[in-house]
Amino acid sequence: MWVVGGWGAGAKMISSVESYNIATDTWTKRPSLPVGLAACSLAVLPTSKGLSLATLGGYYHMDEKWKYPTDTCFRYDREMRCWAYESTLRLPKARCGHAMVTV
Repeated sequence: MWVVGGWGAGAKMISSVESYNIATDTWTKRPSLPVGLAACSLAVLPTSKGLSLATLGGYYHMDEKWKYPTDTCFRYDREMRCWAYESTLRLPKARCGHAMVTV
């Protein structure tokens, strides 16, 4: 199970990513997103090197006052251990209150 971004203190969007191992009951810090992101959708993508995780849309912070829906999608590269820009949606979207994906 992975937790990607979300809302932090003071209603600020966060870029942190963590995964949970049910067998050992432990959380592991993963590489952060390139931007603070909340209310994004998540998807598991098959690749030639196994499964990959992707964010779709969500809200991001442009300044202290406003939260903007984004059309940006990021993909986690397991080999490079980083998040990279993947694509854009046709329209900016932010619809999920939360999303959970088990990888």
